[in-house]
Amino acid sequence: MLSAAACQIAFAASIAERSPGAGGGSILATGLDRTGSSASEWPRYALRPRCNAVLRELGRRLGQISGATDAVTRFAADQFGVVFPVGSGRREAVAASERILGFLRQPFPVGSQAVHLDLSIGIAIFPDHGSEPEALLEHAELAMFAAKTAQTRYRTYGAELDTQSQKRMALASDLRRALADDELVLYYQPQVDLVTGAVVGAEALLRWQAPDRGLVPPMHFIPLAEQTGLILEITPWVVRNALRQVQAWNAEDFEMRVSVNIGMRNLHDPQFLEHIEDLLHASGVPPKALTLEITEGTLMLQAERILDQLARFRKLGIGIAIDDFGTGYSSLS
Repeated sequence: MLSAAACQIAFAASIAERSPGAGGGSILATGLDRTGSSASEWPRYALRPRCNAVLRELGRRLGQISGATDAVTRFAADQFGVVFPVGSGRREAVAASERILGFLRQPFPVGSQAVHLDLSIGIAIFPDHGSEPEALLEHAELAMFAAKTAQTRYRTYGAELDTQSQKRMALASDLRRALADDELVLYYQPQVDLVTGAVVGAEALLRWQAPDRGLVPPMHFIPLAEQTGLILEITPWVVRNALRQVQAWNAEDFEMRVSVNIGMRNLHDPQFLEHIEDLLHASGVPPKALTLEITEGTLMLQAERILDQLARFRKLGIGIAIDDFGTGYSSLS
């Protein structure tokens, strides 16, 4: 797959070709919200190359809506853009969004499983929402993220979203300062052995205690950290402090393991494995005491690219677990 930057350039060129002059046109930015399946067997399939087949099928269905396969571009791991021809406006774009959501009612086959995908869609209209391809794409993405936040499935760009974007930029700046000023804190949720009832571990939960914002919910800043790349600094901070807590537990003869959530950008960071090794070595905590939790969606979207990385962690003795699927918690053996 092309890099995200290359795909966005190609998509911008596609917008320019299909929205010339004053004839109008529209684009949709679509992003996956979550994945689900009809059975708890899905994680086993999530680690297979069939995952990309699901995304290719999604791209094909989007092409059917637009009427041209070259009007669809996958410009991020979980995002597609769709360009509609000259003359299409908001009414046509909304109708297309409804058709896309209708298409998604049909599950995607993965082996013997039926995988259901949910999308959020952002709509931008040429020339009302921008005369340049880059501006149209940016505005469609803003609308898509607004739809995700509000869980409205789709949304058309409006000038008020620019204000929201400025607020996000301010939040990102504050988050960077929070990391430097030690405003991030960890809480620990116990993990209990269902057979013995003993507490055998804990999950490290990241929270942000901001002096002027109060306690900021993770749903407000973790996605932002992923999008800005700040997660590459935050995750090692979480691991370092979680390992210190394990040291403290061990000093009290309380043997525990700790689980830490990691994101897609961490797994794509070529230095992430080395960072984790260094942190384990500095802490003196055995690798078996650390478990890295990965969401089902991350596995589904990037299975082929992260399998190597996961295998290396497992070789070190670090646990890998899938989070956020079904109603339970499952470890990879």
